Amino acid sequence: MPQHPFAYNNLAFIYNMHGYHKEAAIVCQTAKVRFPKEVNHNCYRHWAYALFKENNKSGKAFKKINKAVKEDPLDAESWILWGMMLRSVGNYEQAVHKIKIALDLDPENKTAIYENELLKEMVHVDSQLELSQGPYLRLMKAKETGERGY
Repeated sequence: MPQHPFAYNNLAFIYNMHGYHKEAAIVCQTAKVRFPKEVNHNCYRHWAYALFKENNKSGKAFKKINKAVKEDPLDAESWILWGMMLRSVGNYEQAVHKIKIALDLDPENKTAIYENELLKEMVHVDSQLELSQGPYLRLMKAKETGERGY
């Protein structure tokens, strides 16, 4: 392993980019142990992403992204990732809040703009459906496709 703290950050990014999320998390953990004072918000962001993609939708991934934002509250990318993570677990209200912070920091960020529009649509659709309609909608779709409704 390299002895430069930023090399770990770069390696974690590359691992995540290629879908090696477990390896990315290990790299970030190693960097935290070897360079506790030098690990920056980017490494925490990559760590959060790796944990989240490894299906760790518990608190660990959210704690890491929170740490990234605390390390650098002006990093729009960390706010965007936090918003995307919240959206994917159905917490649209908090996701909107995080994405709006990202847009305040970087109004031209294409990912933040896309996420903001997506969240608007999701919140709209969610507000149109009552919870009790879920089973009914599944049965209607099953009738249309000939599949079993459950």
